[in-house]
Amino acid sequence: MNTALKLKPGDVADKMMIDKGWVEISGVYGKKGYLRVLLKLDPVFDDARRLVTYRVALTEGPQYRMGQVTIAGLPEDEARMVKDAWGLKAGEIFSTSYTNAFLEKVARAGLIKQRQGMRTAQELKRDDQRLTVDVVVKFERKPQ
Repeated sequence: MNTALKLKPGDVADKMMIDKGWVEISGVYGKKGYLRVLLKLDPVFDDARRLVTYRVALTEGPQYRMGQVTIAGLPEDEARMVKDAWGLKAGEIFSTSYTNAFLEKVARAGLIKQRQGMRTAQELKRDDQRLTVDVVVKFERKPQ
């Protein structure tokens, strides 16, 4: 947690940096399938020493697994190749960072013939009952 927060004891208490650190912490847990991390922050101010200390209670919540992946907006043959390249199998621990890394891999591998002029969007569909995440990757033409 301290590494993600990027502040050390004695650093100036920069609220924007502290808030960004809490988001980073959630991101670290998201890479391990924890999508409902709860941080309970309790700042303790020491006015005499001009210090603030944070007591943090972290609840990971349940760990999510990969559900299904859907590729939309491509011709059927390209969509199949892109889907076949998806390496996170159903049932494996889900990682919030996987989709972006995957899209970079697809671009480098040249799996999409008409890549120029396209943009991608991703939609994560979390199922809190089954503890899975379905991913929809959409390829769309950029508006002219």
